[in-house]
Amino acid sequence: MARYTESGVTYIYDATLRIWSAALAYCRQYYTDLAMIEDSATYDKVVQSRPSVNTWIGLSRQAWVWANGSLLTVNNWQGGKPTGNGTQFCVTEEETTHQWKTDVCENLNPFICHKAYKELMNKVKVTLQSSPNLENPTLHIQILQKLVEALRASGYHIYKVEWSINPWIQR
Repeated sequence: MARYTESGVTYIYDATLRIWSAALAYCRQYYTDLAMIEDSATYDKVVQSRPSVNTWIGLSRQAWVWANGSLLTVNNWQGGKPTGNGTQFCVTEEETTHQWKTDVCENLNPFICHKAYKELMNKVKVTLQSSPNLENPTLHIQILQKLVEALRASGYHIYKVEWSINPWIQR
């Protein structure tokens, strides 16, 4: 399985041949969904991280929406628009041009899943054992470094740590 991570989303290429609905069910069971690639920069990087074969993505013909129901915001159709004879309701990424084309959902193809990381916000209240000057930027950096060390030790790898002082507390 090839993997590529961009902006908190990991894309996972699976070479197992499945029909579109089975690929969708698999991705939803083990990851988040079939891949939804919503900008061209991410698309280019995902394409480079997998072999050149027709691959299921999370686009299907219910007004051409992504598997999670979100609207299509990028156009990567082969020929500029979807084609097909009325029996092609799913989408593969073409093996050589990497453009989208309609396909029969019952065809067997490898697929790309994605795993989105939920944004989690935790506020941490820190009580200091001494009375240091909390307006000292050097102290801010030291405290933030300790928080980062604690996050890494707890297994977190994607995080954002900020410093703020409650304005309602009198100094």
